[in-house]
Amino acid sequence: MIFNRSISKTILNDLFRFHKIIILTGARQVGKTSLIKSILQKTDKRIQEINADETKYLDLLTSRDSDKLALIASDIDILFIDEAQKVPDLSINLKILYDRFKDLRIIITGSSVIGINDKTKESLAGRYLGYQLYPISISELSEHFNQLELYGKLEEMMTFGMYPELLNLPNMFDKIQYLENLTEAVLLKDLFEFSGIRNSQKIKDLLKLLAYQIGSQVSYNELANTLQISKNTVEQYVDLLEKSFIIFRHYPYSRNPRNEINKKNKIYFFDLGIRNAIINNFNPVSLRNDYGNIWENFMIAERKKLLNYTQTKAETYFWRSYSGAEVDYLEIINGQMDVFELSINGKNKKIPDSFSKEYTFNKFKIITLENGVGFGMDIR
Repeated sequence: MIFNRSISKTILNDLFRFHKIIILTGARQVGKTSLIKSILQKTDKRIQEINADETKYLDLLTSRDSDKLALIASDIDILFIDEAQKVPDLSINLKILYDRFKDLRIIITGSSVIGINDKTKESLAGRYLGYQLYPISISELSEHFNQLELYGKLEEMMTFGMYPELLNLPNMFDKIQYLENLTEAVLLKDLFEFSGIRNSQKIKDLLKLLAYQIGSQVSYNELANTLQISKNTVEQYVDLLEKSFIIFRHYPYSRNPRNEINKKNKIYFFDLGIRNAIINNFNPVSLRNDYGNIWENFMIAERKKLLNYTQTKAETYFWRSYSGAEVDYLEIINGQMDVFELSINGKNKKIPDSFSKEYTFNKFKIITLENGVGFGMDIR
């Protein structure tokens, strides 16, 4: 099964509409290379494709010499550098290429923003457009399945995740083997390679603790005590895991710190298959005691994909009071707040009175198994 990626048209249009370097980031195996190649097949331009894993190009790409770089960039319309995080001094050489070759279009992909970091983007300020690719989304699957069929696949998605190659594997054994290999040998590989972390076991242990705490507020102090490392090290590791596209943070919303918890955030996984591989639990989610937390993670991750791909500028939060009242998901678009509870069956779910009295919002909706597919496909 071949998946058309939602962001494909946006990148293709922006490639020729603007004179900007296109930077596409995302975890390994989410389909970045396939996406760019499919985009380039739609053009009749002259293309030079470079895989930075191949060392034969590194001397030229790290030269800081415009004449040497011209050997790559002359007589082409588009330069595509795959796995660009492997190139030292990347930003300097991209800047030289961008400034000298005014008609050249440049696309780079990277599997970690540790390699393509903030310093790179700062150096290229005003010269690039950044995009992120995730595992397959519900909205992308909707091209192959109707909503009823997608509803029938929800448990499988929450158990094994949404990586493109995995979705084409025929049986549970192959899916589990794929996820175990991907987690250990691929996703964590970038983290250790680019971060300089020496004690890999601590960060693996941290990942496992975070995997058990999805849907709950995370205390860095408690994690530090459990792992016997400093709080600052925990925060550093969490930041690296987020930059490696393994986890993401979900922040609390507050206008009244006296009554609301506004320091601890929640941490979710971009892909639940990876999360389940970390804790080695591939039992059907409907039979597990973490089913509700898995559903919450799944829906928030799908919503994150949708907002990103539709280029919708939204602020997203959760809310919780010191008394324990909680709202799972707040979304603010154009100044209007929508409030959502994420519940498997929606029983006994209502908006807390303490929240209603304090805040003005546009609508309240409970997202259950029955309407969750739509939540992952439609902004409003």
